[in-house]
Amino acid sequence: MKNLKPSSDSRGRTLVYDDLKGKVFSQLRVFRIGVSTSIDLLFEDKTMFHISLEPEPLVRLCLYEEDGAGDLEEIAMSEKIPVPLNE
Repeated sequence: MKNLKPSSDSRGRTLVYDDLKGKVFSQLRVFRIGVSTSIDLLFEDKTMFHISLEPEPLVRLCLYEEDGAGDLEEIAMSEKIPVPLNE
């Protein structure tokens, strides 16, 4: 989790995740729960980048592990990070 930290551009209107450079993702998941559409990028180093698009854009950074059945289980999660509006 400590490797994935957001910064922002000089105007503070764009979240930038430079620590994603060089990371290899093994799975992309797009799903909907209620009014929220989510995108998960699951990386080979057992981290996950989670984006929630509705009703308000949010980002969460997660660590996960696979259980014995091959399901993913979150073991750490950041607070919700609001996505800035580009106006």
